[in-house]
Amino acid sequence: MKVEVYTTYSYCNCTEVELPEDKSFDDIKDVWMKYGSGEIEFNDGSIVEFEEDYSDPEHKRPDDIQLEKCEDE
Repeated sequence: MKVEVYTTYSYCNCTEVELPEDKSFDDIKDVWMKYGSGEIEFNDGSIVEFEEDYSDPEHKRPDDIQLEKCEDE
């Protein structure tokens, strides 16, 4: 018999991005992130691109573990 073990991990990351001198937090319209590459879009349509400061998270203790029977068993 086989079982499936599902593990859930939470990971939080923080990347500091220097805004242009003429921009403030209040000028930010949206932020986008995918695969470690991000963009901050401002109300005037300008964009600042950035790379996420990323390190591989330690997967020592999952937040949650679930166990299920395999459907083909």
